[in-house]
Amino acid sequence: MGEVYENIPGCQFIPGYPDCIYFDTEENEWSTKGCVRKEVFGKSVTCVCDHLTSFGIMMDFNNEVKADDPVLKLLSIICGASSILAILVTEMLLYFGRDKDDDEVDMKRSAEKNLNFCMIIAQLGFVIFVGRNDILPCAVCESFGAATHFAFVACYAWIVIDCSQVYYKFYNKRAPQTNLLYLSIASYGLAFAIAGGVLITSLTNESYFYLRRSVEGHVDSCWLNDWAEYAIIIPIGVALLLCLVRMVLTYVWVKKNSSDTTCEIIFDLLVSFRSTLVLTFVITLNIVFAFFADSQIFGYIIVLLNVFPGFFILLNSTVFNSEVTLV
Repeated sequence: MGEVYENIPGCQFIPGYPDCIYFDTEENEWSTKGCVRKEVFGKSVTCVCDHLTSFGIMMDFNNEVKADDPVLKLLSIICGASSILAILVTEMLLYFGRDKDDDEVDMKRSAEKNLNFCMIIAQLGFVIFVGRNDILPCAVCESFGAATHFAFVACYAWIVIDCSQVYYKFYNKRAPQTNLLYLSIASYGLAFAIAGGVLITSLTNESYFYLRRSVEGHVDSCWLNDWAEYAIIIPIGVALLLCLVRMVLTYVWVKKNSSDTTCEIIFDLLVSFRSTLVLTFVITLNIVFAFFADSQIFGYIIVLLNVFPGFFILLNSTVFNSEVTLV
């Protein structure tokens, strides 16, 4: 395997799964009978066989490699481009259709714009770059993985900020405009610190945290691997917890100061927090499926899920938003 992996040591980008084989003279074909691939590490393959013959190592002789699916590639481009286009259309409609003199609208819009920007970067990275491990050098592949990681963490940060704006609205308060600068520094700074820290550690220690591997050691994508997965799992958990706390506090306040029934209050909360609930659910589901992306089925699910956020943002921010005038 030295010649196969010589050009990119440690990365194992070659789309093949080595197997221990021998030529069965009775069946007149290559066979793995009596042989087991025990370990694949770097350029070495360890085989265990229970019989004697002339052995060899063959790459993908039994067609285990995932086929290059042109339908999935085309669908990825169409879904990703459609979602990004929907977000861009949203921004255009919001720019021309909202009252720019309203301070509260400006604060809410700032959170929405940043969230939409991060969503575009995250989708571009996830659809176009994360799966290009077959042609990218190690450092470039990890850098694209880190950039996508950064965008997703920033998305969750701005979802929490957007959730807070709904919280302030129920309390009939306005978040101070001076907070926007600090919120931007905190959200992007936190995302940069997390993704940048993992990337620097990976590159300096050759840990390959952004080279996601299958159980055979083959690199499947430029995405978080091993314990580095917690660098996205923990921010997701914290974001969900903060939004949940906001919703619970809002419910308690409305329950105390309103004569509405519990069902009416819950319905109002679900409507008001729908953006937080839906986007958080879809993005989290997409990331969870990405951890199982070695399956072609999950590949299709991820691609189809990528089209949803853009169109949801378009409908939620314009069609179902009374503050926007489309005509």
